[in-house]
Amino acid sequence: MPLEKKEQALLMKLLYQNGSNLSTALREYRSLKGLRKWSVSRQALKKMITKFEKIGELCVLQGRGRKRLSNESAEEVILAVIERASGSQYSSTCARTVSLHLSLPWFTVRKVLRSIVKWYPYKIQVVQELNSVNPDKYTEFARILLVRIAVDNAWPWNIL
Repeated sequence: MPLEKKEQALLMKLLYQNGSNLSTALREYRSLKGLRKWSVSRQALKKMITKFEKIGELCVLQGRGRKRLSNESAEEVILAVIERASGSQYSSTCARTVSLHLSLPWFTVRKVLRSIVKWYPYKIQVVQELNSVNPDKYTEFARILLVRIAVDNAWPWNIL
């Protein structure tokens, strides 16, 4: 169980009051806090002391954690997706092929597309076959949709 900053400061104060004697400082700390057993090992305390003497601060250093995605790699992903989609027959691509192309994890590519660009994956399914009875009607409808999308880019999201 890691110590809080106040507890670390108290322990360091007791250590320096007792002439850098770790055993005496631990005994006094246990008596002040009313502890019977010590939850942190001696080795961990020695490491904390050497770190304090080296850095001069009682702070928790930044851990490994998740690394933030840089803007350059996000732009690189976006450009690669657009490039691969424009080169394909159906003007689409998948995150896995882009990740292989860029040598990035596919989840990173997916995260960029979903959270930054707000593009969501979808699968095109043939729902109804278009009959060639009245092709002018279909082309007119397609032109109306394109005009609406040109005016308001978010309009297709309001359909459902």
